[in-house]
Amino acid sequence: MAYGRPANVRSHRRRGTRRRRRFAPWISATLVGLVVVAGIAFGYQQLLARTCSGQQSARIVASPSTANLLSGFATGWARTEPATEDGTCTSVSIQSADSAEVATKLAAGWDVAAEDPPDVWVPASTAWAQKAAASDVAEPLIPDLRPSIARTPTVIAMPEPMAAVLDWPDTQLQPDADVRWESLLEEFADDQQGWARFDHPEWGAFRFGMSNPARDTAGLLSLSAILDSDENGATSREELSDAFTLHRLLDPQVYHETTEQLLAGLAEVAEQGDPEQTLQHVSAFPALEQDVLAYNQSGPEVPLAAIYPSNGNIEADHPYLVLNAEWMTDAKRAVADEFLAYVRSADPQQQLREAGFRGTRNREPGAAMVEQNGLQPELVALPRALLVPEAVALTIDQWTALTRPSNVLIAFDVSGSMLQEVPGAGEPRMELAADAATETAQLFTDDDQVGLWEFSTALDGDLDYRSLVSLGALGDQLEDGRSRRQQLLDAVDNLVPRADTGLYNTIQAAYDTLLGSYDPDATNMVVVITDGENDTGDRSTISLDDLLTHLGEASGEGEQVRVVTVSFGEEPDFEIMRQISEATGSAAYRSQDGFDLSEVLRTAVFSNTPG
Repeated sequence: MAYGRPANVRSHRRRGTRRRRRFAPWISATLVGLVVVAGIAFGYQQLLARTCSGQQSARIVASPSTANLLSGFATGWARTEPATEDGTCTSVSIQSADSAEVATKLAAGWDVAAEDPPDVWVPASTAWAQKAAASDVAEPLIPDLRPSIARTPTVIAMPEPMAAVLDWPDTQLQPDADVRWESLLEEFADDQQGWARFDHPEWGAFRFGMSNPARDTAGLLSLSAILDSDENGATSREELSDAFTLHRLLDPQVYHETTEQLLAGLAEVAEQGDPEQTLQHVSAFPALEQDVLAYNQSGPEVPLAAIYPSNGNIEADHPYLVLNAEWMTDAKRAVADEFLAYVRSADPQQQLREAGFRGTRNREPGAAMVEQNGLQPELVALPRALLVPEAVALTIDQWTALTRPSNVLIAFDVSGSMLQEVPGAGEPRMELAADAATETAQLFTDDDQVGLWEFSTALDGDLDYRSLVSLGALGDQLEDGRSRRQQLLDAVDNLVPRADTGLYNTIQAAYDTLLGSYDPDATNMVVVITDGENDTGDRSTISLDDLLTHLGEASGEGEQVRVVTVSFGEEPDFEIMRQISEATGSAAYRSQDGFDLSEVLRTAVFSNTPG
């Protein structure tokens, strides 16, 4: 036997003849799905055209993990000839789309002129719906009723020989100490011996892998479990410290955007045919149970084992969300409800279990969910409660702040309009904006380079802007004994509204200043927080056209400084803000009433990654 597998499993060792390269099933499923979806759409349009007096369809956008299956279910449903009482035939069209991308589009406001919107959204997890719902734009779209069509828990994936050393499937790090996300981090946080302490020095150091929580479901759900290990809905200092520990222990070579990429990298190492090299590649990483099953069914010489955290996990529950959108009609809603009933019926549910998902009622396992495939059939720990929308968004932003070096100049509007009270809030715009800036500044690390300007008109002689905190590392101690971070927080707390809004002059100057302090190893960004439009009275100002030209031409080769505009209230012209941001390869953000300004500002700062 080779690492717990029968000896007759085909070896990955190289031989004299050239081997055929194995095609990973977790990649091929997506490609097959695109072909299947296209064929179904054409075939059933032809069928319906021949037999129906009228047609009513609902558009379903699903994560790649379920889109192919849903397409097959659409075929089966069509064979039942679903129709309304008046003879109108009903159908669904299925489109595969990344859950994180759909959440972002909904949060920003779906551009229906550019792309047909979904009537139903089936993300990989309710967490993505919660992320979208953190935006005031998307929150009304997300229904309260979120029935699951399939479930798969988040697990700690570990090469089977390593898991066996920890007594898998009854995995323990210490006697009478079950494995939890945070206990795994604590166990290896300051470890210098690696696997030598378990009598396997040949495996090297303990190497943590990870997928990007801003894009990947397993990464998001596992990080959420770490940042709310006590399930009280908030992140404590100790829980945030665990996230810092995870970041410190991560090996850059096994940090990927998605679990799919991480598994593909592992498979590529395994292709070399040396089990020890595979074991040295990665020791543990978050994955979905279904991912572990798919990888093991491809027949690797070193399979994976799924470790189930003893304090539970947030499941990828694949909710079926019938959106409360303006483009949704009663007729479409009826179609969506009928198709959901079909998907949750016995035969489709059996097919989902055969595909590696668990049942929706009691998390019933499929036939392949056995220890021989690295899984445990019965789940003991209960699923964890999901974080509220704001907490999910904050989880992603906290991780982005940890993993992405930043070089940021914040330009804060202190024009007189900031004194106006926000309807329903009972406080001025300035106070809401200052609170949002303070919360965002707290997420930067001490190594991040951050500076602060205020702008209005004629603040410093003829200049419409003034530097309050010089650009530099937030952890630096300044001459007055305060850290730059504390100086920035104090400056935000003491901002005073005055005069008009020299917006264009300030953006040009801030952009040029950051170009002069460009950091090639960081995300370079000007963040403009404003409640108004450009208004300098009788004073001179650069025109919008000249500003756009300048932003498009001023940077050197390979340099990119993003101008991220964050506007709130009714006064700003969002189209102009969009033009300014897009001229630098960025996006514009807005909070219409100011109530969600903190979430919008964090998203603006920490979602703008280099392109």
